[in-house]
Amino acid sequence: MSRPSSLSNLSSKLFSPIGPNNENKNYMPLTGNGNGYEKENITSPMIEKHEASQLGLANESNAGPSRLKVFLTVSFHICIALSVTLLNKWALNTVPLPQVLLAFQTGICVILSVIVKAAGWGSVGSLNLPMSEVQRLWVYLVMRTVAVGMKVWCLNLVPASFYQVSRGLLLPITVLLSFLFLGNRTSPAILFNILIICVGFVIGSASKLSGSGSGSGSASASSSMSGMLDLGFILGIASTFTTAAETIIVKIYAPKLPIFRAVYTTSLVGFIAFTGLSYISGGFDDFSHLLETARINSAALASSSVTKVPANITGPTYAGVVSAILVSGVAYYLVSLAAVLQITVTTPVTHTISTAVRGVLQSLLAVVLLPNESLSFSAIVSIFFILVGSARYTWYKEKEKKEKEAAAARANITG
Repeated sequence: MSRPSSLSNLSSKLFSPIGPNNENKNYMPLTGNGNGYEKENITSPMIEKHEASQLGLANESNAGPSRLKVFLTVSFHICIALSVTLLNKWALNTVPLPQVLLAFQTGICVILSVIVKAAGWGSVGSLNLPMSEVQRLWVYLVMRTVAVGMKVWCLNLVPASFYQVSRGLLLPITVLLSFLFLGNRTSPAILFNILIICVGFVIGSASKLSGSGSGSGSASASSSMSGMLDLGFILGIASTFTTAAETIIVKIYAPKLPIFRAVYTTSLVGFIAFTGLSYISGGFDDFSHLLETARINSAALASSSVTKVPANITGPTYAGVVSAILVSGVAYYLVSLAAVLQITVTTPVTHTISTAVRGVLQSLLAVVLLPNESLSFSAIVSIFFILVGSARYTWYKEKEKKEKEAAAARANITG
């Protein structure tokens, strides 16, 4: 089955880093040189082959990274991202203002990028973001900003232990978008594993929509309608689509930029967007009130003889607010680097599978480490189906890859 030609044409125009007119077909978007960026011409067939492999259009066994590199990259991303989700939930419990928290986090990323450039540790490039670069990368910049915002808004409204269930369709949607925009085809065995994941999502969703599942029929219907209108659940589904689209777009654009440059540009655009949103929505006013409450709590704690906040004091302390912002901001910077690196050396689907595995660990750790977190039986069953489907998907993909490599080896021998 082939992709519709109209959709293929649309994706090539929309996602082309060169531009819709493709003025220079030998143009390779921007490599860092410390003082800025300069154009390079693709004159070597090896470079063309490498670029094709990055887009998922070439044989992975010819130009793909080693399995050890993929394993180390995925492991690094899982460890960093696992801690970031829990830290973000902890920060949101302290500063329940998602857009303000994102403004601070992206601002910290920009500052860290400036430090990296000053120290000469990475190819951040020019601190200026020229309009020509924005025009060429606007799809990447916008989708990255939207996806990050959707994740944090969803996490603010649902328990960290349910976060994995609410985004359970991430792998199926990523597979669909990979087929539509990257041309990656899927076997019937793989589709069956995707069905298992969908069953897990339905089980978790049904539990969420029906509430506790007890009570009269009218109460159950009312609870179901309330669940359907639950903003956190809706944002979880929306976040699934934006994250899947982000993964595909990062796969297309990230190889064109040094990793540190990619993180800097997305952080700068995110900082501008979330700062403006915080100002328009009154988030900064709410944050100033939160700081005043934190200052009062800190003063009360300093004047008391105990080392813990007294029971009659509600809300965070000043040190708690500052530490939540700083720690989550640094963690956000690290996970941004890890995510771009993983998607660059793997496929979008591999990135999504590692996200599913991380989500299971994340749900368990959330119950242990965070207050007011729990897992219902249906949520456990849902996570089990999602994990089994993801694991089977990985096994079948590895099996198919080895079969293709063996067939290619036999063809070379007979040829």
